[in-house]
Amino acid sequence: MGHIFLQNRIRKGKASLLQLLATRQWLAACVVAGSVLEALLYLALSRERGETFKQARMRAAIVFKGGITQRSHLRSFHLPEFAQTAHMLGLLGEKTVDAVCTVHNYRCYLHANRVYSEGKDCTEDMALFSASVVQLVERDLRTEPRPTEQYALAAA
Repeated sequence: MGHIFLQNRIRKGKASLLQLLATRQWLAACVVAGSVLEALLYLALSRERGETFKQARMRAAIVFKGGITQRSHLRSFHLPEFAQTAHMLGLLGEKTVDAVCTVHNYRCYLHANRVYSEGKDCTEDMALFSASVVQLVERDLRTEPRPTEQYALAAA
């Protein structure tokens, strides 16, 4: 997938997210926010190269899967793995990673079977938080990378 195509999809996703919030479609807004986050992080990480990136990607797979698996390839990552890899490379702050993981948890909770079987629905707060995390990730990705302890380990 080309970077220009993905950038256009991100723009469209953000526009859809704003429209969903404006029309008070909280569930759809949470889902779209998570998709936009995945695309933003995929785009940022797909630009990374070299051994440090490879090590950080493998460490993220270990953290989330208990070992290096086929999922150590970037295209098979889920949102927490994207966020953790970006953090290890100094692209996201720790609090941003926590926020991204919360959005991921919202999306997991919002699968149709869980929502309807538990009689709960997505709240406005969940949707607004998810949308704000998109802005938080964009801000972190625009700043200079901040090496972390994990980054130093990945580079070793």
